[in-house]
Formats: sequence, structure tokens, C-alpha cells
Amino acid sequence: MQNVLKGRLHVLARNVETQKIIRWGWFDNLIVTTGRVHVAELIGGYPRRPSHIAIGTGATAPVAGNTTLQTEVFRKLITRRKVPASPNNYKIILQMFLTTSEANGYNLTEAGIFNRFTGGTMLSRVTYDVINKSTSISVVYTWEISVNVV
Repeated sequence: MQNVLKGRLHVLARNVETQKIIRWGWFDNLIVTTGRVHVAELIGGYPRRPSHIAIGTGATAPVAGNTTLQTEVFRKLITRRKVPASPNNYKIILQMFLTTSEANGYNLTEAGIFNRFTGGTMLSRVTYDVINKSTSISVVYTWEISVNVV
């Protein structure tokens, strides 16, 4: 048996004026090398847990050696974190709510989890279908990081 650390991002973008969903879907992400090292550091007592989600306009597929987003445009404190109560559910859920006043004018296509407001260690990175962010669009990013035995 082998433990597998993996993640996926759910993106929900909604036009707040019409309440129409304009983007919805799950996107598998890559836990990058620095992210795997950071998980080991957390187990060993390193005090900086994942704290921010950054978004950007880069479209290049993630690779293990990524340490930053391709083109970061906005970073925000994780709005909500949850560890489900089920004993067979080995995951953490992180959410970030992007309001209608944030990151406007960008064609958003990538996101990452970091442990600082600026710089810091990137734990994972994902690219997704474009969201043309404007003042009428809000976005909810829901990230699931899980450890599974295969």
C-alpha cells in the first residue's frame, strides 16, 4: 500500500446580477515538490500552515517544480477551512471567496495555495477554464487536499 497526497479545486463563478452560473467544475491539481516538503515540515512542527489562495492568468500546465504561479494577480487569506468529521475521510477543505470588488479585469486561469501573503511556499497549483472577472462576477474556490491509501 502507498499513501497518495492529491488535491482538486472546485470553481464556482456566478453573475451576481442575474444569478446565472458562468463557470462550474472540478479541476485536478498538482501537489508540487515544495508542497510535499511543506507537509513533512508541518508534521515535524513547522508553524506556518497554508493560509492564502492566489489566483492568476497563467495557462501553462502545472509541473512538480513550480514554486509560484505563472502570472499571479491576486492573493487572499483562506476564508474557510474544514476537516470533515468522517474517520475514513482523510482530507482538508480550504475555501476562498472572491467578491465582486476583487481581481476585476483579469482573465483568471490558475490558482495556488500558499503559506504567506507574499512569497512563501506554494503547496499546490492548478489551471482551469477561463473566468473573465468583472464587478458582476463572484467566485468561490473550494480546494480539497486528501491523503488516500492505494
